[in-house]
Amino acid sequence: MDCREFIEAFSDYRDGLAPARVREEARAHLAGCAHCRRYQRVMERGVRVLRDQSPPEVPEDFLPRLQHRIYHVDAERALAPHMGSGAPVLTVAAVAALLAGIAWSPMLRPQEPELELPAIVVSEPPRPLRARPAGAFPFAPPDRRD
Repeated sequence: MDCREFIEAFSDYRDGLAPARVREEARAHLAGCAHCRRYQRVMERGVRVLRDQSPPEVPEDFLPRLQHRIYHVDAERALAPHMGSGAPVLTVAAVAALLAGIAWSPMLRPQEPELELPAIVVSEPPRPLRARPAGAFPFAPPDRRD
């Protein structure tokens, strides 16, 4: 089994659905291929991340709107197969991309770094401020004459 064959069979291998011969070949390939072992680690991490995510919050009217749109996509396909328009496919792909974006959005936000500041040590209480006379400020604006 080469890397291409391993990647093609990986989902069935991981889920335990591959035939015994394919599982044995995949195990043997993993034993000798660092690239495919890395692929397996990355895929396992991705599965864990997806399972740990809370379900996306969608508005109450999302499902009826989606069903309505899918109904119209199906109707467009049935009524105009000769047109060959990719609009229904693009619409479904856009909805899928939107849902994937919602699911992955927490991972895309950069993590804010934790910042530790040293404690402020005060050796004496603050001194009270003294009021200065009106002209005592060095950058006071000049008198305005209208």
